[in-house]
Amino acid sequence: MKKTLLYLAVLYTSIVTNSLFAEEVTFTWKGTSEMNVIHDLFLDSFLSNYKELGLTAKDLGTDNIEQVLEGYWAEELASLQDGHVTWIVAKLEDEIIGYASFDRKDAPEDVVLQLLCVSPGFQGRGIGSNLVYSITWAERGIQKLSLVTRQANTSAIAFYKYLGFVESDSINKKANIDTKLCIQLEKIF
Repeated sequence: MKKTLLYLAVLYTSIVTNSLFAEEVTFTWKGTSEMNVIHDLFLDSFLSNYKELGLTAKDLGTDNIEQVLEGYWAEELASLQDGHVTWIVAKLEDEIIGYASFDRKDAPEDVVLQLLCVSPGFQGRGIGSNLVYSITWAERGIQKLSLVTRQANTSAIAFYKYLGFVESDSINKKANIDTKLCIQLEKIF
């Protein structure tokens, strides 16, 4: 199954041409290799985004943003080790420029986008969109792709709505999400 998904992800990338790049960006399925690079990308992209939005730790309901992000990272690694999460990594030549992780553990037709990170220098160039499209193309048969993001992260909310996501509350009820701080978005196929 994994080999087939790798092939589909690469095939999909070769079909979708991003005119903003002279070089080819390859989207591949990854497990635990290159973990430190992905960890740094995760921190850099979130911290850059929060800084750009002018968000403080208090705005995010915490005293220490880095500590919260490290907690998210620990949860992500635990899910990866449990086999619940699949990662897609975007590379430009040998440089990792983005990644997405998703989970299908609750229902095979419902996919939850856990994290989407794009290197700050590559944001706005279609990498995030292509990572999302790679999930939806390779995971045929899904009926819903959902995610939770911070209410204060207005650029992420606008990005996902641009891709066709709408507000929902189906995860909020199951996961006890604080709707004062977070918003759930979903796309039905």
